Amino acid sequence: MIDFLYKTRYNDDRTIDEEDLKDIADQHSLAASLASPAPEPESNQSAITALQPTDYIKGPLVTNAKVYILGDKYDIPSLKDVAARKYQEIIKDMWNHHTFGESAKIVYDNIVSENDALKKAIVEVITENKSQLLKRDDFISVLRSNGDIAADLLCALPEAPIGCSNCESYSYPICNNCHNTLRF
Repeated sequence: MIDFLYKTRYNDDRTIDEEDLKDIADQHSLAASLASPAPEPESNQSAITALQPTDYIKGPLVTNAKVYILGDKYDIPSLKDVAARKYQEIIKDMWNHHTFGESAKIVYDNIVSENDALKKAIVEVITENKSQLLKRDDFISVLRSNGDIAADLLCALPEAPIGCSNCESYSYPICNNCHNTLRF
């Protein structure tokens, strides 16, 4: 958030190079040394050293979701706008990434508004890719843990069957006659 306030942009972890990993490792070792100024017994030290620098990198979906939430919490509309734009840019390419469910959970657990840009993007991507997402256990657990996601998905489904543009048959989401994917 500080980067955004000074530069009107921030790094959303889309690309991580060796220099970024070194910086994260340096920050991790500094944080670990500040967190425990006195030497701890051997068993407690292992919990701190077991974390790797890459454990802090969750990827752009989670990063942009968290930045959006910060913009909402501290009432910084321009930060929310940038984070929403970045999230919407990458969600269509990263919906099958393991962090998609985590980012959806973060958004739904922290954003109160029902009419929200990130929630709309999440619901849109889920409805477009639901057959693949419903095969993933991690995604099913996210749906089970947050009823709002499931409720929004139900609201997004069409009330009546959609006519296929190829053969004019009525079915959803895939035409029973020509197997065309239907959109609403």
